Amino acid sequence: MFQNEAKHANFKSICSQGRHRIRWCQARGEAPGTRHSPWNELKLKYLDRFPIQQSERERDHFRITRDLEINMKPLTSPTDNIRVILLAFSCLWLVQAVAPSAGAATYGQQVIAAVLMGEAEGEGERGMIAVAEVIRKRADQKGISPLAIVKEPRQFSCLNGLTPPQLIRKHWRKKDWETALKIARLMYNTPEKLPGITRGATHYATFIPKWARGHQPVAVIGNHYFWRFEDV
Repeated sequence: MFQNEAKHANFKSICSQGRHRIRWCQARGEAPGTRHSPWNELKLKYLDRFPIQQSERERDHFRITRDLEINMKPLTSPTDNIRVILLAFSCLWLVQAVAPSAGAATYGQQVIAAVLMGEAEGEGERGMIAVAEVIRKRADQKGISPLAIVKEPRQFSCLNGLTPPQLIRKHWRKKDWETALKIARLMYNTPEKLPGITRGATHYATFIPKWARGHQPVAVIGNHYFWRFEDV
């Protein structure tokens, strides 16, 4: 009993010395968690002196605190700073590689591009331009934005059951995405440069629906028929 009590007192004394060592290291500006600091040397010395009699809880406590102090030292060396800079540039490059067009196009333009691909992806650039002209014509007649036009319920079949962000994620990796974005930017920013191949059409379909019966299409582009109505 006396021997165990003496070892316990010695242990408490070493811990007290360790706390004073930490304050001494902090006063000198030295990180107490460095590999060769007096605090770590003191703890390792204690672990070497009492490897068997020490309890499991005490050994775990010292092992965890030692690992934390060694691994959580501040980044002060030039090598560590270079690693942080390289990591930041790598993250920036990854963001640009994953979404190359996200910074060049607005959200509305991306939604329009996704709608163009969803409605006329198989029609090529000419088919997507025709759909863009219809969207722009409706927006001008109603006095609202093209984004508000495509978000109207049950007007564009590609958005049935999908939200605009979901439609973007569905199409942005495809090869025609950049072409669709170019047409969407043109329709948004300089609509007067659109070629006018639909002759002011406001509606289109791949078949003759009931609402179009008795009306002559103003244009046929690919598999789509286009009609112009004054009331949209």
